[in-house]
Amino acid sequence: MAEHIAKVLLKRAHSPDTAATLFTENVLQRPLVLHPTVPVTKKVRGGRIAKRTGNKKRKPQPLSRGQIRKLGLHEIPKSKQKFGIYKPLNGLWEGYIREVLGIATGRTYIDTLSAGPLLLTADYHGALITVVKSTCPSRVGIRGIVVKDTMFTFEVVTKKDQLKVLPKEGSIFRVIIGECVVELNGDAFKCRAPDRAGRKFKGVFPR
Repeated sequence: MAEHIAKVLLKRAHSPDTAATLFTENVLQRPLVLHPTVPVTKKVRGGRIAKRTGNKKRKPQPLSRGQIRKLGLHEIPKSKQKFGIYKPLNGLWEGYIREVLGIATGRTYIDTLSAGPLLLTADYHGALITVVKSTCPSRVGIRGIVVKDTMFTFEVVTKKDQLKVLPKEGSIFRVIIGECVVELNGDAFKCRAPDRAGRKFKGVFPR
């Protein structure tokens, strides 16, 4: 049987007799001190509950949408309103949307029946869009990369490094995907991108 490690170490520093005495008194016969038990009274229990409740109350609460808007946490600073910053994002989006639609390189058409619902639920952050129709004529022709997709607007950064807020309502947006030209009705996109992704859309064609 292997010798206790404490005894081995004591023998290195003391004579065998001294080491044996120290080991017996300080290791084998070391007293175990127990604190007196305290009965759990109603008062003690209430204090523990109050402490736990207080800790929960001190936990930071998430900011409300109003607070986020007030602090401007989702605002894009002027220094980041540069077209060149978002060019790589546009390249990623083109690969993403091709994968979503199953478009092979060189394909020049999209099946509207199957692609329509996919386009409606797709994420457009990074898409290069152009306004081709709007209730406000001055917005027609604005072209930029989508940097923010809200419930009622697309925010884009143009080649002139300008941030433009484009209302979805009453607007038609053009997107070029490879060789395919797609026009999106902004009225169909009047919801937040995460909410849109979870919906099911059916293609409806006018008679």
